Amino acid sequence: MKTDRQIQQDVQAELRWEPSIGAEAVAGIVTPTIALEVRLPDGKQRDDNDIARSAAQALAWASQVPAAAVQVMVGGGYVTLSGTVDWEYQRRAAAGCVRGLMGVTGASDQIAIQPKIPAAAVQPEIEAALRRCAGAAAPQIQVAARGADVRLTGVLRSRAERDLARHAAWGTHGVCHVADHILAAG
Repeated sequence: MKTDRQIQQDVQAELRWEPSIGAEAVAGIVTPTIALEVRLPDGKQRDDNDIARSAAQALAWASQVPAAAVQVMVGGGYVTLSGTVDWEYQRRAAAGCVRGLMGVTGASDQIAIQPKIPAAAVQPEIEAALRRCAGAAAPQIQVAARGADVRLTGVLRSRAERDLARHAAWGTHGVCHVADHILAAG
C-alpha cells in the first residue's frame, strides 16, 4: 500500500506528464482522496451563467442528445447534468458536450437512463447482439438481466472480446447498468 506522500508524488508526476495541463497546475497539494482544484489561466474565467448558457447550447447542438432531455446547473464552474435519456450513449454524449467547455472546472453526470421497452426483452436482445458481434465468443458469455440491470460473466480469450461483449450489452435498448464480471485470459 502506498503512503500519502507516494500518492502525492505519483499524482504530481502524472500531471506534469500530461501535456494538456500546464506546469503551474502541479504545485497544489494532493490529499489521499485525490481532490484537485482546477484553476483556469488569467483571462479564461467565466461566470456560472455564461457557462450554463454555453452548456445548454452545446447540448442543443448535440445530435445524440434528445432535445430538452438534460438539464444543466452550474456552481463555481462545476457543471451538474440531470435528466433522463433512453440510451447509455446519449448519457455519455451529454457529459462529453460540457466537459471541454472553457470555464468548466468539473462535471457531475447525474443523468438517468430510462428505456421505453419491457424489462423482459432486455436479456434476449443482449444475447442476440452477442451472437451478432462476439461470434465464437458468444457461448462463453452468460447474461443475467434483472430488469434494466445486466450482469455479464464468463471467460474469454482476450480483452478485445470482453470489450465487444460489454459494448453489445450497453448498446442494447433498455440497459441502464452493466456489471462486467467477464475474465479475459489474454
